[in-house]
Amino acid sequence: MDRNDVVEEKIRTFVRQRPALPDEPVPQSTNPPPPPTFLGGGIDVDDDCLDVTETSICYTANDQQRCYEVDGGFDGDGTQAEVYEATARSIVDAVGSGYNGTILAYGQTGSGKTHTMRGGISVSEAGITPRALLQLFELQKQSDATLTFSLSYVQIYCERLSDLLGNDTDELSIRDRPAHDGGGVYVRNATRVPVTTPRQALDLLAAGDSKRATASTLMNEFSSRSHAVALLHVERKTKDSLQRSTLTLVDLAGSERHAACAGRYKRLEESRAINLGLSALGNCVSALAERRPHVPYRASKLTRLLRDAFCGG
Repeated sequence: MDRNDVVEEKIRTFVRQRPALPDEPVPQSTNPPPPPTFLGGGIDVDDDCLDVTETSICYTANDQQRCYEVDGGFDGDGTQAEVYEATARSIVDAVGSGYNGTILAYGQTGSGKTHTMRGGISVSEAGITPRALLQLFELQKQSDATLTFSLSYVQIYCERLSDLLGNDTDELSIRDRPAHDGGGVYVRNATRVPVTTPRQALDLLAAGDSKRATASTLMNEFSSRSHAVALLHVERKTKDSLQRSTLTLVDLAGSERHAACAGRYKRLEESRAINLGLSALGNCVSALAERRPHVPYRASKLTRLLRDAFCGG
């Protein structure tokens, strides 16, 4: 990959519309939850007022329209392969060339984030994560350099960082790596497992998923209540150099209004923590977009962990 292609890259945003599922239950509430807060809120969305194109997403209600520019859009007919080619392939190529790359899924509870990131069992339904692993191992075969991989998998639940591949009862900490060791942030004491095949990596992630915090809410029977972050560490060795890079794959917990928690205290506390991290993430993106001198990375564990993703490199 040409260096200029990577350096000129930026944060890109894609929108994917999830189609209605067969026999999907309707939430039993007199006031159905509104759409995600990042879209402004207060709009009762139906099929007639949603318009997703290749460059924008527009909501129309009560003669008012809100439009947002995006780098790409997929309607309900978009396939997993199409989403991967547009959103992830170039990032994975860059990671194989020694650059850090991050892919994250953001959206309301039940909007299909985990399906986009992990997908189904069949080849056609494979999501971004298994396709990224296959691509990296193909790059390993094709590269003139020697590429080796190791995997860490952590979750942030109620602002507590824990290890999904090791002892999940121990709280982990995020530390700054010394400049002479490459700089950036890392998760201290996180389990790091060498991986030699895509299947081994996927099996590790599946084992980690069994420890991930989930619960039933009014909007999703199996709602993820934590932000899950998979860190695929890459070492690229040549005769004259050693480069380290990381592919960070993030399945964010879903944003939701407190009304969707059905008054349960634990669900409410989880929702507050989830929205805190998502709000901090939005603030960091806004600060970068507006070129503010200070970006509040330390406002949450999520944004601090993703600091290198914002900073590039």
